[in-house]
Amino acid sequence: MGRRICRVLIVCGRYQRRSDKQKIAEAFRVRNIEDLFLELAPTYNAAPQSMQPVIIWDPARGMRMLQMMFWRFLPPFVTRSESIQAGHY
Repeated sequence: MGRRICRVLIVCGRYQRRSDKQKIAEAFRVRNIEDLFLELAPTYNAAPQSMQPVIIWDPARGMRMLQMMFWRFLPPFVTRSESIQAGHY
């Protein structure tokens, strides 16, 4: 048998989102997509420092909600996030 080697790959924090807001809503049974006034097209280069969709649980409504949030990626060498200014590290 061959030996498996586990490697850690540090990337810049980008990902791809292949679905639009309608497909995301259907997959996660989200009902509030009419409240989002922007078109959420698929992207193959979702990067830190951008607004991205997040599924949250709203206890007041008792359902999942799709909400746009600012996505921030802190590299591994950052030890105190409160000392970092937005957009700078």
